[in-house]
Amino acid sequence: PTLLYLSGDIKPQSVADWMDRFLATDVDVHVRIRLHPREIGYKNPYQFLADKYPAHVTFSHMDNTTLNDILNTDIVIGTSTTAMIEALILGIPVISMGAGATPEGIAAIHKNALLADLIPHAATPSDLIVYLTEMQNSPDAWRARLKRTAELQDHFYSHGFNAHMKAIIRA
Repeated sequence: PTLLYLSGDIKPQSVADWMDRFLATDVDVHVRIRLHPREIGYKNPYQFLADKYPAHVTFSHMDNTTLNDILNTDIVIGTSTTAMIEALILGIPVISMGAGATPEGIAAIHKNALLADLIPHAATPSDLIVYLTEMQNSPDAWRARLKRTAELQDHFYSHGFNAHMKAIIRA
């Protein structure tokens, strides 16, 4: 599968090291990294991953929109960016990574139990492998999670956010 890592954590080296441990397991994935706008023009903390794992790591093209990247991936991973919630609303499976400034995950950042229920949290790279294996072996369970997300999406983010996302998609 293709994983889209949505960057944006204030401790990117922590995330890069976590990703290195994940990729070192020889898991059969492709990770596309989308840098956060504030990271563009600075030393890229993830470049060593592309150098070390050239068959498994690439970067999103700068002319791609976040929406386009999300819609053209199998799974979104990240630590703290609200674009993870956007991906969830768009029906893309999302997994929170246990790295960065808040290793407890995106649900902890937003203090939102519903997000904790809808976005699984991979505290370790091994946990991420378990979730990926589960997705492959039990796709119905993941479809049920996405259906539950669709039913509850108006309850887990700010007023008007869902309507805004739907307007963007229609455009």
